[in-house]
Amino acid sequence: MRLGDADDAPVRSWTLSDHDDAPDHYRLTVKRLAGGTGSARLHEIGARGGTVWLRPPSGRFTLKRDGFMRVVLISAGIGVTPMLAMLKAHRARRDSPPPLVWIHQARSGETHVFAAAAKDAALAHVFYSAPRESDAGHEAGRLGAERLREILAPAYTTSPFGREIELPGIYSDVYVCGPAPFEAMVRDALTAMGVPPGQIRSESFVPAAQPEPVIAQARVDFGGVIAQWTESANPSLLELAETAGLAPGFGCRSGSCGACESTLVSGSVEHSPSPAIPLAAGRILLCCARPASDVVIALD
Repeated sequence: MRLGDADDAPVRSWTLSDHDDAPDHYRLTVKRLAGGTGSARLHEIGARGGTVWLRPPSGRFTLKRDGFMRVVLISAGIGVTPMLAMLKAHRARRDSPPPLVWIHQARSGETHVFAAAAKDAALAHVFYSAPRESDAGHEAGRLGAERLREILAPAYTTSPFGREIELPGIYSDVYVCGPAPFEAMVRDALTAMGVPPGQIRSESFVPAAQPEPVIAQARVDFGGVIAQWTESANPSLLELAETAGLAPGFGCRSGSCGACESTLVSGSVEHSPSPAIPLAAGRILLCCARPASDVVIALD
């Protein structure tokens, strides 16, 4: 999303929290951060009825809608946003959907975004780390590995093909979204329980660690602007372009939004993390790409 008409307007990516069945309306739920350029600008545009420029929705953190295993949503804070869209998509299944469990961590009822949605979910476990007197009915404290096991380890029943069967709790499709320490704790706890890694999907709030370089140095030609990439600095191609005085569009800086997609004219690159959207031949994402040879790049 480009926040305004100007060429140098900030570009950001956020998660959809709701959508219409006919995909012509989408809802974003964005927390306004103190000192946050993107979130503050979006709130200002919304208040005055301004214009933003959008790319189509993309990314791989989406609900598997044809599975028969239990769906488990685990979120913290503003990580609730993708869970709302997944909950809606799950309920819209035309077959007999498998059971769903939603586990959410918030500070209190005051900061619990979309609290009513959790009340509507049949199997919801809500934790408040600093509950108020009026927050009765929710679990006090922070979600931990032991409590996660208590909720998810027991067997459950599901009805694929119209026949009821019982499955061990570890066989669930799990979706996790929250701050990095929360995501790491949940993933470690699920792995210790025996949940297969392929059944755990997550959306991180921060980019992944940088990859190990495959070459010591490379010449990078950004359409006539030449920059030297080195192993010691190991910047992404987006960071290198910015150092060279260029201003490519970007949003997430983690390979999720596609805003920095550009053309690789010659040479080769390595992506880490892997792009969340399929790329056509000769296309790269600057924010998670590093040169594997001398390269020529046409910025879009």
